This record gives sequence, C-alpha cells and structure tokens, in this order.
Amino acid sequence: MSGSARHNFDADAVARIFREEATALATDLAEAFAGGEANGDVIGVVGVLQKAGKSPPPSNPGDPPNWRTGTMARSWRTRVKGKGDPIVAVAGTNVKYAEWLENGTKRMLPRPFLGLAMDSIEPYVARRIAQAADVVKKRVGQIGGTL
Repeated sequence: MSGSARHNFDADAVARIFREEATALATDLAEAFAGGEANGDVIGVVGVLQKAGKSPPPSNPGDPPNWRTGTMARSWRTRVKGKGDPIVAVAGTNVKYAEWLENGTKRMLPRPFLGLAMDSIEPYVARRIAQAADVVKKRVGQIGGTL
C-alpha cells in the first residue's frame, strides 16, 4: 500500500505574514538605532552621545561627541521604504555636523558614533528577531500552516 503525506497552505497568506512582520521588525530596529530604549537603557545614537553636563567642552578625537545642545540627538528620523521586496529601513539626520563628527574634516579628527550606536543595539536586535520569528510561527499556525 502506498500513501502520501500532504499539507496545503495559503502561500500568499504566509508571504503576507512574513512581509508584515519584516516591516514591523525593520521599523523597530531603525527606531532603536536612532535612539531607543531597551531594558531601561538608552541605546542607539542617543545612547552613545556623551552627556557631559552644562556647556561641555568638545569631545576628544576618537570619542563619541559630547551632548552639547541636544539638537543632533533630537534630529534623528526613521522610515521604512518598500512594502514588498526589499524592505529598507532608514535612520538619519539632516544635521550637517553629524557627518563632520562621524568622519572628521580637514580641521577636525573624527568623533565616530555610528558604529557605537550599531553595537549598542545588537542585544536588542537579537531579542527582536527572535520575537519576530515567534510571531511569524504563531500567525502561520493560525492559518493552518507549519514552520
């Protein structure tokens, strides 16, 4: 006797679930990079700027910038582009001196902060990806699929 095992599922519905969760994940990660909070800690760009009190001196070359007025910290915006493939999350600022601080100029050595911001969100990224995977698995299970 021969038999077969089959399971049909709605591939379009599964794809939609993946897109929705990927978009939510991209949004959360962009916001965390710009300056979020995880477990009570400020992370991302806002978290790495050094709050040095009232009228702090400029930061030392190689160190992240000191928080002087808060303009750069408040200027970060995020958006997610694309509802299909690919989904692109963008976090950025229109404050010109952010680029000067990150890369330096002819007259100023860099005060890099973007790499530190990325490092600061790594634990959050890992937790958030695991959470998204759990949500996808649950939602796919609700429509009769399996992962």
